[in-house]
Amino acid sequence: VLNTTLLLTGEVKVIKFFKYFTIIFALFGLTLSTAYADPKKVGFIYIGPPGDHGWTYMHDVGRKHMQSQLGDAVTTTYIENVPENADAVRAI
Repeated sequence: VLNTTLLLTGEVKVIKFFKYFTIIFALFGLTLSTAYADPKKVGFIYIGPPGDHGWTYMHDVGRKHMQSQLGDAVTTTYIENVPENADAVRAI
C-alpha cells in the first residue's frame, strides 16, 4: 500500500523541483550556446549587378537590411553576374 500522504507532500515537491531545475538549466544552456555561436554565413547569387535597380537591386537591399538587423550574428557574401545556366552550379 502506498503512503499517499508522503507521495503528495514530499515526493511531489522534489519531483517538481527537479523538473523545473532541469528546464531552467536547459534554457540557460541554450542561451549560452547561442550567445557564443559562430556567425551564420549567408550567400547570395545575383544574375546581374546590384546597381540595376531591378530584382538584383532589391535582393541586395534585403541582404543589407538583414546584415544591419542581425549585426555580428550573420555574415553575408554575394556573387554578381552569374548566368542562369549550368555554369551557375559552380557558383553554388
